[in-house]
Amino acid sequence: MVGEARAAFWAKNLKYRPGLGSLEVEACAPRRRRKLLLPLDLPPDVNSGLGGYSEQLFRNRDVGMESILANCAWSSARARNCDLFGRRTGRIFGAAALAAILLAGLTSIVSAQQYQADEVDEKIYNRLNGVVLSCVKDPAKYTSEQADFNEYFTKYYFPAMTRYDEEELGKLGARRYDLFQRFLWATQNDQLQKDLTELAFDKMKSIAGNPKYHPAVRYNAVLVIGMLDAQYGSDSSSSKRPPKPLEKANRLLTQIVGLGIQGNPVVTPSLVVGALVGLERHAQYHESLKPAQIDAMTEAAITLATKDPPLADVDGKVAEWIRIEAATVLAKLGSVGTNNRVHDALVALLADNKISLDGRCGVAGMLGQLNYKDVKVDGKAASEKLLQLALEVGQACDKQANAYQEMSLGGGAGGTMGRERGGRGTYSSSGEPHNDYDRKTLLSQLGDLRKGLVVAKPIAPADRAAAIDSVTSAMQT
Repeated sequence: MVGEARAAFWAKNLKYRPGLGSLEVEACAPRRRRKLLLPLDLPPDVNSGLGGYSEQLFRNRDVGMESILANCAWSSARARNCDLFGRRTGRIFGAAALAAILLAGLTSIVSAQQYQADEVDEKIYNRLNGVVLSCVKDPAKYTSEQADFNEYFTKYYFPAMTRYDEEELGKLGARRYDLFQRFLWATQNDQLQKDLTELAFDKMKSIAGNPKYHPAVRYNAVLVIGMLDAQYGSDSSSSKRPPKPLEKANRLLTQIVGLGIQGNPVVTPSLVVGALVGLERHAQYHESLKPAQIDAMTEAAITLATKDPPLADVDGKVAEWIRIEAATVLAKLGSVGTNNRVHDALVALLADNKISLDGRCGVAGMLGQLNYKDVKVDGKAASEKLLQLALEVGQACDKQANAYQEMSLGGGAGGTMGRERGGRGTYSSSGEPHNDYDRKTLLSQLGDLRKGLVVAKPIAPADRAAAIDSVTSAMQT
């Protein structure tokens, strides 16, 4: 086990990595350099830096990396380097909990157990890598060399993604990154994209459904499936277009979530997490999906968001992340749902005391993504639960402020690490944490809460609307 203070000290350096919206976490303690690539909350068009999203990116970092490093028993030094990055649109807490699930799977492995890895033809890389890169750039080259192109992926690239020794597990994220960045997103050839997408889907589906493959390999396969599109997006000024998620990928991800909810032993919690990551992206670009698919996504996400625990064998922060991620899927679909079921699920979640205050405020902010035009919801219940949440946020703020004041006046040391949003906790030269007043966390909570209150005011009874006005006015002072 790694001590919490030391773990937090390791995780101080965070750097945005462009391309897939990922965060590079590089430990900085002497002789303890470690690197993880974790998925982050970035809009798809932000690829050149943090910009104005830094506050959003670092949200919940306090219960993220420190929790992982403090509570995960790593199987080896090499396993610490396992890349886990991918396109994401959830919080840093989500990324960290995501990593925690996967790493829990990695470290629960019985050393004597053997997993399956496909045979890799190493000679193909030297022989065909240049040919494949030429195919990406030249449609005519792809037409004439398609057989070699397919051989490269079926006999070398995809089989290499099934290896499970310590060094190869550390390359999983990079291989996933390169599949999209160097091949699928790098070409303007629609036929190549379609053909490679089909190859990737078929292979990743077979990996994800086979327990003989290593848990990290299967998880990685689900992440790949979630990133596959029927039409890939383009940021070109001449042909700007959003992505269109692959329909059969969407159906498979929804099926994985459903089987996980049913307790199917083949579908582990890490696979459900990977499926949710993909479904969140699909929800963001759901316009191209069929109504039946959206209904299936909605049903699965409502079940996870309202069930406690959402899956067997998960608890604590992992269970909370799954429920909030399911709520994020619902919010990005943008509808209150049939019979207001989506709205009701979000309102119930923001009122659930088993969820952290920060998580509940985040869910309150999600109400702002739903379309309430021409719908009738229970405004009284929503406004009362939001006002209760506001009261609890105020009480928590008072408690923290008093504790900080008492510590400051007493000149005491110790306490817990200061957790800043948009920044890092503070440490003494010995690596021990100081206690700081968590102002940024409060401001972010209030921002989310205010979004929910603004939504609730027009649908609230007159007396509750007046109370909402009082609360939102106080937030601005």
